[in-house]
Amino acid sequence: MLHEDLKKWFGFESFKPGQEEIINNVLNNVDTLGILPTGSGKSLCYQLPTYIKQKTTLVISPLISLMDDQVMQLKLQGEKNVCCIHSGMDENEKQQNINCLKQSKFIFLSPEFILQSYNFKLIKDLTIGMIVLDEAHCLSEWGYDFRPHYALIGKIVNHFQEATVLALTATAPSYLTFDLEQILNKSFSVIKNSMNRDNISLTHKNFAA
Repeated sequence: MLHEDLKKWFGFESFKPGQEEIINNVLNNVDTLGILPTGSGKSLCYQLPTYIKQKTTLVISPLISLMDDQVMQLKLQGEKNVCCIHSGMDENEKQQNINCLKQSKFIFLSPEFILQSYNFKLIKDLTIGMIVLDEAHCLSEWGYDFRPHYALIGKIVNHFQEATVLALTATAPSYLTFDLEQILNKSFSVIKNSMNRDNISLTHKNFAA
């Protein structure tokens, strides 16, 4: 059935390693930390469940370029119900996207935007089916100093009690799961795929002085 949905929505015949396990978790409302290499299709792990469940997904990302790229890819796939708000936009762009919030299937927001009280009011009454924490390692590596807003994401997660949380990253320090569970007050199922890349090798040679 899941393969049929994959074919229907994306035209793919099979999943990449790790995708199917993560998606099954999300569909079963299991809070999940997915650790997959760059280029392994992490976006599909929230996009397909969104289409299957037909509930709004909130994506919180600390990287503007990443948000812009994911929004562009969704629009290229034909998705019209998507909005994005971050500090790199002018006020006109922000307002256009704010006007689309209630109709959006995918909402991309930066941590700074969503945690300002007058901005949070814009989404607090929406029905959110899933919260995606993209580049989730930032909660550990940046949260307490460089990006203090990211460490406060637990407030957002606690507000949307019915939403399944999917944390995604390609970088996983050993303490990441512990930090996530402490910050968000949730338990996570961890699905990790090998970081080995068959097309990449590292070698060295020793030369005599």
